[in-house]
Amino acid sequence: MVEEDTFDDLVEGVSSNEEIKKEIEESSFGSMDIQDFTVFNQIDEESVSGEYSFYIEHHELEDAIGTTSQTVSCSNTRKGYVKLMVFQNRIKFSTFDQSTFSEIVIPLVGECSAIKDPKGSVSFVLDHLVLSNAISNCDEPIMNFTYTPEKSSLFVRKDQGSEGLTWTTYPLSEFTNYHAKIGTSFGDKLKINPKVLQDGLRYADLFIKKDNAQTALSLIEVRDSAVHSGDQNAIGVYKSVGLAGLSMRIKYEIKDIVESMLGRFKQDNSYLFVTENHYIVRDENRFFGFEKCHETFPLVDNVFNKRSDTSVFIPRGPLLKTLNWISQPMDRDLRVEVRVTGAGADTMIFLKTKDPSGKPSNGKLKAERKSNREDVSLPYEDWGMEVSFKSLKDLVDHFQTSKTANVHWEILGGKVLLVRESDPDYDAKSLLSFVTFAAEKINQDG
Repeated sequence: MVEEDTFDDLVEGVSSNEEIKKEIEESSFGSMDIQDFTVFNQIDEESVSGEYSFYIEHHELEDAIGTTSQTVSCSNTRKGYVKLMVFQNRIKFSTFDQSTFSEIVIPLVGECSAIKDPKGSVSFVLDHLVLSNAISNCDEPIMNFTYTPEKSSLFVRKDQGSEGLTWTTYPLSEFTNYHAKIGTSFGDKLKINPKVLQDGLRYADLFIKKDNAQTALSLIEVRDSAVHSGDQNAIGVYKSVGLAGLSMRIKYEIKDIVESMLGRFKQDNSYLFVTENHYIVRDENRFFGFEKCHETFPLVDNVFNKRSDTSVFIPRGPLLKTLNWISQPMDRDLRVEVRVTGAGADTMIFLKTKDPSGKPSNGKLKAERKSNREDVSLPYEDWGMEVSFKSLKDLVDHFQTSKTANVHWEILGGKVLLVRESDPDYDAKSLLSFVTFAAEKINQDG
């Protein structure tokens, strides 16, 4: 067997009509350079007079609300604000929440005639919840807005008819100027695949936990074409060519927001920009930024590079079925005893656990066991271990849609179980700590 190490030791080391589509394509909005941050950096202009009327398609508003709702800062004593910046032929929505922000630029239907300068704009602030509720309850394809600075009001109505609602607008001083922290230097762009990164973060989420004592474990780090996360009981690494060149550290507190926001970006035209303290993901009209984490996840590659004497390949379907079977009466926080015996196609896996009342729940399934070294001869040594049931089942659940038929297990360093999933698009590996026991402890009848 491989030399034994403790787990701690291992850790160390809706579509527009054709006219609107044409208008967008012919406008500067439709051809915005991905490296151009002019609209992003536009300085707010707060008008004190006049009347600004403009029209927006409902589905565009839904997109704007869906994007900005992820980063709204609100509390029991403070409204969640959204800043609207109206240009001649488009409008930008912005929200901010401590460590994250989002902005989206959408087209107007026609132009806001009160804005004569193509580079000019007017900004004001609204209650995000009020705007969101109104858009959700509207079934008209186009909505009309009229902003009157002197009255600090925004009149909203459907495209047809004069009935509408009047909302209070707020001064720009109510909205946090987070751009002051970001700066205006964005470095070189790196093309990214938001879906691949999102998949990696979902995998990492199986392992990450908040750890105030060991802050280097309270983050997800992307490096060396892989997403890394874990704690003292489990480590996960999700590797994909779609992550090549990407370097990123994500705080535990914002991991869910980052994962969710990535789903809103275009897969074929999204880029990452890095400032001194922020990451900014953008496509043609959408920006999402979040603060860097300056901790570093421990180096674990040397652990994953270890090999055991043998590997076990378990059919995914039967494994998931067996885990579901023995989980019916049990508390998912309990542990499961695992015994692996036999060789080749005659390999058997026995699983045993108990529900909170002490009633046993057993299962067994066939697998295939192969040698990893020429000097390992039959009979193979049996494996006996106790692992977290939740961790094991979560891993198998996570890859139900995988293109490969088998789950790969190995024992590394005498104290950790390697669970590996490989697919043409990724290689996902995890280490689960376990407690060893005499293999005969589990009855072979399961």
